[in-house]
Amino acid sequence: MLKRAILALGGGAVLLSVGACSRATTTHQAAMPLAMPVDTVVVAQADMVAALEPGRFDLGKMWTFENAPVAYFQEAYDFTATDEWLEHVRMASLRLPNCTASFVSPNGLVLTNHHCARGSTSRVTREGEDLLTNGFFAETLEDERRVPGLWVDQMVTMQDVTPLVLDAVDPAVRGAEFIAQREARAEAVGDSASAATGLRCTITSLYQGGKYSLYCFKRYEDVRLVFVPELQIGYFGGDYDNFTYPRYVVDASFLRVYENGRPYQPEFHFGWSEAGAQVDDAVFVIGNPGSTERLSTMAQLEFARDFREPFTIRLLESRTTILEHFMDHHPETRPQYINQWFGWMNSLKLYRGRERALNNPEIMGRKLGFEQQFQSAVMQDPKLAATYEDVWDEIADIRAAMAEVYPAVVAFNFNGSTRSRTLATAAGMLQYATAVQQGASGDELDQFRAQLEAREIDTRE
Repeated sequence: MLKRAILALGGGAVLLSVGACSRATTTHQAAMPLAMPVDTVVVAQADMVAALEPGRFDLGKMWTFENAPVAYFQEAYDFTATDEWLEHVRMASLRLPNCTASFVSPNGLVLTNHHCARGSTSRVTREGEDLLTNGFFAETLEDERRVPGLWVDQMVTMQDVTPLVLDAVDPAVRGAEFIAQREARAEAVGDSASAATGLRCTITSLYQGGKYSLYCFKRYEDVRLVFVPELQIGYFGGDYDNFTYPRYVVDASFLRVYENGRPYQPEFHFGWSEAGAQVDDAVFVIGNPGSTERLSTMAQLEFARDFREPFTIRLLESRTTILEHFMDHHPETRPQYINQWFGWMNSLKLYRGRERALNNPEIMGRKLGFEQQFQSAVMQDPKLAATYEDVWDEIADIRAAMAEVYPAVVAFNFNGSTRSRTLATAAGMLQYATAVQQGASGDELDQFRAQLEAREIDTRE
């Protein structure tokens, strides 16, 4: 019999998840053999993968709050997820930029991970301090430091707006025009809701456009740093160890939300459990995760395995190595670049894990088995077959064509922090010259020029 539900924070405030091993246990039990050494890859060539019987939750155990499987929770965990409980955990959860947090006191105290506050720690560090290395603790409210530009979002309403989006799209249009109409309609619905509620409302596409949900967030923009542990405790063992052995690292930071100059008093917050998780407790993760690829076809996953993931890993490996050596040779630049290095290392852990999964014969075999069963079900329905019979082959053909040009295209168009500043500047100059030849307006050219002139290239890099 379950005594209670234990909550753990994952990557904001939109998804409810139960892991593959969702009952708290005293020993580690992995559903599949994925805990390999970092440099070990079990290669699964496309023609060697055998179709296996898919499992009930091969597509994962993540659900949006409006689609929480309460009957399954009752069946599997003897836990009743009432509407009141779902509202409480949703409203107590928060979304930081690229992270998850939660209210953990009636006075606006917010708990998040250590890495989620590293950038904030750097922004409030004063001359002569090294808070990222030595940590920070505000003994009084007056000592708490407001973080410039930091905000937290709380999801206060959600609504299925699929008919509002799709019914406004001309059913006769196809392709790019259909997508443009759909996106324009979704943006209009979101803007209308924002104007009506005073909240930040956005439309999220779910199930590859099968459903559109309107999520409205209340944003708090006065957020102050309360506590962050010293680096050797908060980042103990690096990304691999602190994700694998979280109990041996203080991977936590505290912030506080203020409103009208005073600590905010939320209606919902998570309390502290002195007992912690016990055997047979259900453990739920509430969070704002990255996107999944649960609906990708085998062709898409094989492309990711053979091209996308290896390229990204090699890129991150080279960038982290170069930046680490640069900081070693120029220690005065460490405060400027250390958070970037931490972010790349975190991403490297993610992509290496993806590569191992995509090369795991059991995982890919079960995915192949699912796809075959799914295709068979589509083909048995004449209406669905008429519309989607060729979709899998079309996707495979597109991926095959992409494979021929992917290395060159990505090398020259890769965006984000990993892109070469020199290459980005050269590409920008080419875009500017092309815009001149094509007769771009003076305002457009001025914007191009301003972007180019604002770029700085450190020749030491």
